Amino acid sequence: MSIRKLNRFLFPCALVGIIGFSNPAMAAGSDPLESLNRKIFAFNETIDRWLMRPVADAYVELAPSPIQRGIGNVLWNLADATSVLNSVLQGRMDDASLGLARFVVNTTAGVGGLFDVGTEIGLDRRYADFGQSLARWGASSGPYLVLPVLGRSSVRDGIGVAVDALGLSVPAHLSSTQARSMIGGTALVHTRSQYVDVDDLITGDRYVFYREAYLQRRTELTGDPSNGWDFSYFESDPLDDDL
Repeated sequence: MSIRKLNRFLFPCALVGIIGFSNPAMAAGSDPLESLNRKIFAFNETIDRWLMRPVADAYVELAPSPIQRGIGNVLWNLADATSVLNSVLQGRMDDASLGLARFVVNTTAGVGGLFDVGTEIGLDRRYADFGQSLARWGASSGPYLVLPVLGRSSVRDGIGVAVDALGLSVPAHLSSTQARSMIGGTALVHTRSQYVDVDDLITGDRYVFYREAYLQRRTELTGDPSNGWDFSYFESDPLDDDL
């Protein structure tokens, strides 16, 4: 890893000490940034309406289901590698071992992850990200935060996204900028395509709907009771649901 990449990786970690740990007054699940968040949300909605949704619709329409499934499997296989590292950081060595076995099987027998052989032989996915790792270490989620293009997050999870993307993901270590961009763009389009059928089902204030759905889901994943729910994630069995 170059010095530049190392600095890009360590900078978000340094922010954790400033924001995540040393400022408990920033209550998890609160939304003091709502005014700014709504502006970014409106910007994201515009980008989605004129770019992401049309591209996702075309993807769903033109790509056969087996192709979409294969792309999804490859993306999840890359995510599994990141989950392995975060499972280690969280001290969940059983999850890390299972995830590593799953990644190796899917990368080899699954032809680079095109086929989810791991699930077929009983190696279930164990999802983990750096936002969860920070929660494991005691960092509060901090205020709800909407990121440009990437969307829903929190202060802690926004740092987690940066660390995962710049340091703990497979694409981060590819030498080709074009390959990294292609993987990132494909991930955005494929992920967006998974929600085209539910867009019209959302009623009321879309900002509030997305915020509450995000906070509840992240609480399920991190067990952060200050978000308003208490699932005691880190005192229970490892997560075993597919995301």
